[in-house]
Amino acid sequence: MTIRKRLLVVVALSVLAAVIYGTARHYSEDMIHYVVEQALIQKAPEDISPAVVHRQLEAYLAVEPNTRTQKLLALSARLEKTRKCTREEWLELFHESGIRQ
Repeated sequence: MTIRKRLLVVVALSVLAAVIYGTARHYSEDMIHYVVEQALIQKAPEDISPAVVHRQLEAYLAVEPNTRTQKLLALSARLEKTRKCTREEWLELFHESGIRQ
């Protein structure tokens, strides 16, 4: 390969890396939100519907929109410690997180 072809390959790979990085950065909060919401739905007690979980999570995140990612990461860390929430653990989780039922 000539220097010109190598330079073209390096530039193309750099542009591809920049596009991938930008896309991942743009959608990272959406991915975190989806994962946390699905974890909440899976770990919620049987009597709590997915619609209620979605509504509670959106209400919690709407209080301070600037801290949305930090709130999602804190909820994710808290959910890692439990398999399935009892009703009391669920209320405690939402009480500690500032979510009102």
